[in-house]
Amino acid sequence: MSCRLALSLLLAISLSALSPVALAQMSKAEAAAEAKAKYGGKVLNVKATGSSNGKNHYQVKLLLKNGKVKTVTISG
Repeated sequence: MSCRLALSLLLAISLSALSPVALAQMSKAEAAAEAKAKYGGKVLNVKATGSSNGKNHYQVKLLLKNGKVKTVTISG
C-alpha cells in the first residue's frame, strides 16, 4: 500500500469519527457567550435544558443594562 493511500485512508477514518452531531454540540460557555453577544448585559446563570436533533439547549439568564433580568434559550 502506498504512503499516500494509507494517509488518505487514515484521514477518512479520522474524519468519520467526528460525526456532525459531535461537532454541533455547544458548551455552556459557548451558550453564555452567544447570549451575551446577542442581548448584552451580564450572564447570571446558564442551565442545560436538554438536547434534540444533536443540539444542546440552554437557558441563559442575563442582567441587562437597564436592570431587568432576561432569560433566553440558546440552542447549538
